[in-house]
Amino acid sequence: SMNTYNKLLEKRQIRVFVSSTFKDLHRERNFLMRRTFPKLQEEALKHGISITEMDLRWGITEDESKLGKVLQICLEEVDNSVPFFVGILGKRYGWIPTLNDINDQIIENAPQVKKYIENHISITEMEFLYGALEREENMNAIFFVTKDEPTIKDKSDEKLHKLREKVINNGQYPVFYYDSPEDISTQVETYFIKFFEKHFPIETRNAVDTELYSQYLHAKYLTANFIESVDYSQYINDWLASDDTTLLITGNSGIGKSTILAKWICENINQQSNNYIVIPQFIGYGGNHCSGEY
Repeated sequence: SMNTYNKLLEKRQIRVFVSSTFKDLHRERNFLMRRTFPKLQEEALKHGISITEMDLRWGITEDESKLGKVLQICLEEVDNSVPFFVGILGKRYGWIPTLNDINDQIIENAPQVKKYIENHISITEMEFLYGALEREENMNAIFFVTKDEPTIKDKSDEKLHKLREKVINNGQYPVFYYDSPEDISTQVETYFIKFFEKHFPIETRNAVDTELYSQYLHAKYLTANFIESVDYSQYINDWLASDDTTLLITGNSGIGKSTILAKWICENINQQSNNYIVIPQFIGYGGNHCSGEY
């Protein structure tokens, strides 16, 4: 676990896995994605780190859910986010996969999945167990259960009730009862801000360094979940080696122009051997909130 922390301190990048059922908790997850984490991202910058939430609802295609790859993707992302895990339990137990829904690779990577499948538990419960409750590492996990006790009408309600008890009595990680998305948001914010203060005390930097560093962290934030199909960095390097003075990267909004540049920035900003200086400036974004004005 110490090793995980050292890696984290070195990379200064926090990834948080958010686990819950989907259909019933849209509001809660949206609130975290649109309000809580952007606020934490701003707070993190003051501490010289970045924080990204892993919300897989956006990352899973319909084909993958049909192929049963969902579980594999979820568990890989849980691993990538160690030691951070947020679990939210509402009034639904969630989808219970069968052996037909998974491939052998999952069981190779996580042998306990076989036991999970045999016990007929939902993907959400698997994430809770695999992500925190049965993990050997000491995680930075935080759980939420809805204030209303769900009524037991069928087998999946019984399973939900049991999971609820398991979470409430886990004895290792904090558990909060929630009534609204705001309840969850407030606790998540408090929890991570305390973590920042403890592990990443604010260093005193001059304004220029702070702005440069925040731009660099924004670049890291943009590339955190980026999978590149083409090596665009090579194009940029070829341009730098050529005599052309101008490079224009253009495309529709949201296509990933900033992310392509961000990836190149992250790879090149600390290269001592370059005969150029990299100064990133994302327009409309800035640690000191004035960038959009120039």
